[in-house]
Amino acid sequence: MNRQRLAVAAIAVFALAFVVAFGATSQAHSEAGEKKVEVIKGADDSAS
Repeated sequence: MNRQRLAVAAIAVFALAFVVAFGATSQAHSEAGEKKVEVIKGADDSAS
């Protein structure tokens, strides 16, 4: 039980840290981020 809670907490902290880091990176490189989004959207269009 305690190990399971610890694992869930660790995953939640890791996910939160990833989101925060990703947000900071996309703000610092907003132009590059927009280009990446366009590329991803283009890939989605060609996939569907």
